[in-house]
Amino acid sequence: MKICYLGAAKSPIVRSWCIGMEKRGHDVVLITAEPMRLKGIPQWVVGMKIRMKLVTFLTQMMQTKMLIAGEGLDGDGFDIIHAHYAYGYGVLGAYAKFSPLVVTAMGNDIGISSEKSWLIRNGVKYTMKRMALMTVKDQLAVKRALELGCEAEKLMVLPSWCDTNLFTPKARSHLLRDQWTGVNDDTVVVLFVRPMNEEYRARVLLDAMEEVLTETNKVRFLVANRGDDHMIEAARHRGAQIIPKIPYDQMHFYTASADVSVDTYYPEFDVGGHGHGTNFIEALASGTPVIVPNRPEYNDGWMKGTRLYEKGNPSALAEAILSLLDAKERRRLGNLGREAVCAHASERVCLDRMEKVYTELSSR
Repeated sequence: MKICYLGAAKSPIVRSWCIGMEKRGHDVVLITAEPMRLKGIPQWVVGMKIRMKLVTFLTQMMQTKMLIAGEGLDGDGFDIIHAHYAYGYGVLGAYAKFSPLVVTAMGNDIGISSEKSWLIRNGVKYTMKRMALMTVKDQLAVKRALELGCEAEKLMVLPSWCDTNLFTPKARSHLLRDQWTGVNDDTVVVLFVRPMNEEYRARVLLDAMEEVLTETNKVRFLVANRGDDHMIEAARHRGAQIIPKIPYDQMHFYTASADVSVDTYYPEFDVGGHGHGTNFIEALASGTPVIVPNRPEYNDGWMKGTRLYEKGNPSALAEAILSLLDAKERRRLGNLGREAVCAHASERVCLDRMEKVYTELSSR
């Protein structure tokens, strides 16, 4: 099967789709405006390096249409076009008028961005009218897509997924833990990989850190060096270790070597559609308990291995962290999370499902 993906080559999600399908024997090409070296996957780069965003996007539209309408990989064209992000790359795919077009809603596109921007909302609607199928992460996203005008028969729930052979408890690295300052066998390492800024509610983490460290000296916070410099410095001042940006090909070592993973993000408007992040799935697959805000997206029946707290409440987050000081409880939640991802959100499960969809759509 000849598959053309539309998306950012810099996105680990897009790269995983390309590599996953290529390993299964499909001919894969990526059309992207954000190139990055991707071994074995041909990339066709669209757009212009100028500051005029409208001109750049119109150029991307025209170039994408010409590439898709051209000869494809060997003169026979493509069997499937799959765009990642309902706005942006989804619009590029819709304008090309290729059928069948599959679109993956990534979260903000049908969520908060469509709520705040008339342009994005109508771009998403344009994509929806011309696609054959949209994958969304949960039933809340289904509801949101219907509100935006999507036809029910065009929707399919497919969670974020990861390679459970890569993201596994076996990736836990004592060598890596030895490199973290102040970490020993009794230390509970709490990992935060979101950007340290207001958008991702990182101030909740900063305030929770103070409460946790007042109660115990057995917790060590690791914070990625991303986001607002003042917030990063505030985390350092509170005793967190600031770690360099984690290369994605090393992420599985970090998620497995931490004892707890924490998220603070919740959207400004809870309109649905945002779903769960890939880092959430990766941590669960690694056997690492995840503490997340009590959003409806994290109450899906199959999701295990989580500890929920009242969103925006630092004391509730601190309490959730302190509740996981017990190694047996962490191990219990970690096992539940690992089992849940293997059953519902592994690479094998999700690619199997999508292969069947590709075959069905391309044979119509």
